[in-house]
Amino acid sequence: MSAILDGVTAARPPCVLVVGLDCLSPDLVFDRYREQLPAFAALMRQGTWGRLRSTDPPITIPAWTCMMTGVPASRLGLYGFRHRRLGSYVEKYLANATHVRVPRVWDVLSRAGHSVGVLGVPQTWPPAPVNGFLVSDAPAAGSAAFTFPAELEAEIERAVGRYRFDVEGFRMADPDRVLDAIRAITCQRFELFRALSASRGGDFLMMADMGPDRIHHLFYRHCDPAHPRHRPGHRHTDVVLDFYRLLDAELARTLQGVPAECHVLVVSDHGAQPMLGGFCLNDWLIARGWLRLKQPVPAVRDFHEGLVDWPNTRAWAWGGHCGRIFLNLRGREPDGTVAPEQASAVLDEIAQALEAQQDPSGRLMGNRVLRLGGPELPDPAGDPPDLLVYLGDMRWRALGSIGHTDIFQQENDTGADDASHHPMGVFIHRGPGRPQGHRAGLRLLDVAPTILSWFGLASVDGCEGRVLDL
Repeated sequence: MSAILDGVTAARPPCVLVVGLDCLSPDLVFDRYREQLPAFAALMRQGTWGRLRSTDPPITIPAWTCMMTGVPASRLGLYGFRHRRLGSYVEKYLANATHVRVPRVWDVLSRAGHSVGVLGVPQTWPPAPVNGFLVSDAPAAGSAAFTFPAELEAEIERAVGRYRFDVEGFRMADPDRVLDAIRAITCQRFELFRALSASRGGDFLMMADMGPDRIHHLFYRHCDPAHPRHRPGHRHTDVVLDFYRLLDAELARTLQGVPAECHVLVVSDHGAQPMLGGFCLNDWLIARGWLRLKQPVPAVRDFHEGLVDWPNTRAWAWGGHCGRIFLNLRGREPDGTVAPEQASAVLDEIAQALEAQQDPSGRLMGNRVLRLGGPELPDPAGDPPDLLVYLGDMRWRALGSIGHTDIFQQENDTGADDASHHPMGVFIHRGPGRPQGHRAGLRLLDVAPTILSWFGLASVDGCEGRVLDL
């Protein structure tokens, strides 16, 4: 790294180094673990740091793309990993790089003649040409190409062996085996980033690692005494802390020799919080008469569109960190029942019922329901849901499965899960400017325009972020 970054002067383009850590928690980095994370703590002392307000929805896709464009998710037409093709009950697709129609930071810099290097940032497959190198996130099934230039794959093999994108089936596998795999993948990711930065360089270098997200989803109950399923003295009590120590050590190695005039950013797309349980959104819609099945299901099962009595259904839902509710809209869906002039009233009715929903103790859940086209989700593009639902401020996960006898469940219906997303992520900056210490009011959308400003470049069209004075 130092061989590439040494000698940066005002006459050269600014050096920017971004370390992205998916789901890294500000509660843990800034507070609970701070004294045990010397590399993170040193960056904070030397620079500016604070909680970074994520996008809506605060999910890996679209959050990293929003961060690297400054454009809200709705204007990008991105609402999660998977999307429903509007007008069809069954046609779905996974969002990848071909669905990003706004240039990201590295695209703008490449076109301006600056060299870039990108590793592991979500939603970068299939890899597109850049002025430098790009190692994408996981390829689609049956496709092996994941780098630009293509010959970079052989260099990766020589540097770190077989490159691993993620832990396959991490929610279903043995926790100890998954833990070993998460650690190994994170170490490999950092090692490769250092190797490629040294061999290929770049005015802008960025990596992203999914390790914190996987650790939180599998082991968060053990690190947080407030978690409803916490068990004191469990053998996994220190797993999260030990992983954060590993991240700290890898960060320290990565920053060795990086000069003070280089802008260093450590960022996360969102944070983490205890998952209280699951809320059966489709069963809730069934109980209230908005969703009707052709016949009752005898046991819990995954939701499938073929089970629905569409001529008598007004709405249905997808599960996830956020619930997504779709209207069976006349003129849009094949068997639409809700007239366009009634749509707003039906959405209001569903939203008001969700906002009035009580938790198992009889208290309001604190649900937030966002309307597409509202202030949080302006100018919706692509294939949006009609409502985006944050259950208990995302402390409850939306379950899409059906046939439950109780709409409240203790577990996720897609496998082991301890954590929900939190809308606040991590922002730490160290650079040539004056250290400012803690700073409030930071937004994920501010990252891209701020980086581009360091190169004297304007923000992309549709950017809502502001340039931070750092």
